[in-house]
Amino acid sequence: MVPEHSHSHEQMGMLVSGTMELSIEGKTRTLSGNEMYLVPGGVRHSARAGPEGAVALDAFSPPREEYKPSRPARKRATPERRRG
Repeated sequence: MVPEHSHSHEQMGMLVSGTMELSIEGKTRTLSGNEMYLVPGGVRHSARAGPEGAVALDAFSPPREEYKPSRPARKRATPERRRG
């Protein structure tokens, strides 16, 4: 359950599996696997997973500061770096 809220970021997402009731500005629809959604910035919205749960992938624009890593990510060694 994601309680009704809003944020300045535009939010786009895709329901990967399961079902989810998504309410945007008071209009509710039921999503199933692989359906996409868009929530404009500043718009009130909420979500509730279906009886079997739900897996969703969200993207925000601009990126939300609270989701950014608190420290820089370590660079992975590429095959070229490992050889040298």
